[in-house]
Amino acid sequence: MVGHVDRARHRGRRTPDSAQLHRNRSVALRQLGRIPEALDAAERARTLDPDDARNELVRAEALLRGSGTRAVLSALASTRRARELDPGSVWAHVTEAKVQRRMAEFGRARAAYLEALRLAPDDPPALFGLATLDAERGRAVRASPVMGGMLQAVPNDPAALRAATSGARQALWLLTDLGCVLLLLANFVVVAMQELVPSRPLAAAGGVTVTVVAVGGVLMLLRWRLSRLSGPVRALLGANRHRFTFVTAPLRLAALAGGMLLINLGPYPPQVVEIVGPILFSVPLLTLLIRWRSRALREFFWFVRRCWFRLHRPPPSTS
Repeated sequence: MVGHVDRARHRGRRTPDSAQLHRNRSVALRQLGRIPEALDAAERARTLDPDDARNELVRAEALLRGSGTRAVLSALASTRRARELDPGSVWAHVTEAKVQRRMAEFGRARAAYLEALRLAPDDPPALFGLATLDAERGRAVRASPVMGGMLQAVPNDPAALRAATSGARQALWLLTDLGCVLLLLANFVVVAMQELVPSRPLAAAGGVTVTVVAVGGVLMLLRWRLSRLSGPVRALLGANRHRFTFVTAPLRLAALAGGMLLINLGPYPPQVVEIVGPILFSVPLLTLLIRWRSRALREFFWFVRRCWFRLHRPPPSTS
């Protein structure tokens, strides 16, 4: 890579007015992590040919590798200028999506990715960006078709495989979250029912019946939802079914179901078994609370970031 930079610099000296050479040099410098030099080269290319959308996009990508509010807003201006110069550029829409994502404008980022996929349905960067965006926001189930398309577009890309594996794991956890919530609602029904039934044996029998029916319904629902995931994502779930981070998702659902059964049996099981019930019930509930709390913190952080950039965004031009 250093050799490419040196050759680009040498050619730039021989032909200092070539925007393409400065653009290529900016890309090489950015990949080396030399961001200030990459930005200077991009600015030079942009000055030489201000009507080439590629120069704006190279500048935007160099700015995104930097830090600071001004750099991100300048990158947004460059991507919008690139779209004006070349409305059909998939690269422009993908780059704008990256900028909007950096600003926590996830709805606009998703719209930009979708526009890129409308122009090029098999574009790997757009598929990768949309899949990781949805997974990052806790919508891995909705991202399943996009993850499948990403794996089909770049089946040998390690980054795509890692992102799809992470998305499959998140989809499994989200579905088991739903199952846990439904079981907790069923348990509330059982508690209310047992308060109304005077006979303890009848209350225990009713509680166990409702629990068994609820568990069966949840399993059917989860099986149906898993069958609707894309084929590549289901294959990843099968290939990773023995990994700890995958197997713990259904195990906590089983623990919750077992805890509910033991609790609803009332005083009939032995005392040791009776103690196990609340423990099995509490662990999945604790995981739900931790996951929801961390999700709330992320959403708050994203809200603050979004407000920050909106406050610093320049007003629209009236000319």
